Amino acid sequence: MDGFLAEMETSLGKIGIEESKGVDITSEFSERLLEPKEGRRIRHEDFVERVSDDIVNERFGDSNALTILVEKDDLLSEKKSKIGWSGIRCYMKPQENYVSLSLSHDLRSIDLYDGFPVNLFFCLDYSSRFMRDLMGRLPHGMQSKIRLENLKFIIQYLHAYLDDVPSVLVRKV
Repeated sequence: MDGFLAEMETSLGKIGIEESKGVDITSEFSERLLEPKEGRRIRHEDFVERVSDDIVNERFGDSNALTILVEKDDLLSEKKSKIGWSGIRCYMKPQENYVSLSLSHDLRSIDLYDGFPVNLFFCLDYSSRFMRDLMGRLPHGMQSKIRLENLKFIIQYLHAYLDDVPSVLVRKV
């Protein structure tokens, strides 16, 4: 993670890096994933439980998804550039001596400078939280047989508004 952060700072400067750290506990995504709603289970816990149960019961052909829909209030939010993450999917594949997992994050429409760093760090933080909680739920003997093989980011629409491009990156003509 440290090497990745250094590479991000080299290519983007410090743009969005500081405000993006810890986004897994400060973003509106976290509220939807980690806090209970009336009459509903905590979505993150439900997702972890479904994946864990599939691994324990060797249902590897299935994939599990956790999706967040855009709500009307999201479109009115001042943070609307930060709502690009729409879900995560977990694919499981049995190998000879272990089970490989691939996590695929879906991002809808995000701004390169305003939203991308926040969404990227959210995906990384959430993936770490998911793996930690999944390992904590699996029987002890199975934990060593799980490997995260792939972490994918699917961005449907990446854009940059001219007024959001940091002045340090704009070359004068």
